[in-house]
Amino acid sequence: TIATATSLVNFGAFLAFSAVNLCALRLSFDTRLGDGAGLLRGVLCPLVGLVTAGWMLVSLDKDALIMGCSWLGLGAVYLACRTSFFRNPVPDALA
Repeated sequence: TIATATSLVNFGAFLAFSAVNLCALRLSFDTRLGDGAGLLRGVLCPLVGLVTAGWMLVSLDKDALIMGCSWLGLGAVYLACRTSFFRNPVPDALA
């Protein structure tokens, strides 16, 4: 149905937003934060974004979670096969 398809798209979006916020947190720990504004911008904002996106992700309907996790798992298996279980570099997408 349209509702399930929309939820599946939201699964991908919330997963991507969570990944972006995780990367922002990692970057803030790899760089110097400086003053309190740096702490707010570098840690608190990505943390709030991560919690919010994660909460919305797990709040999706059951069908979207099952299909989204299955699709993510298939992609991970495909990548593992293409890289000889991560012993080789990831192939170029355009090659």
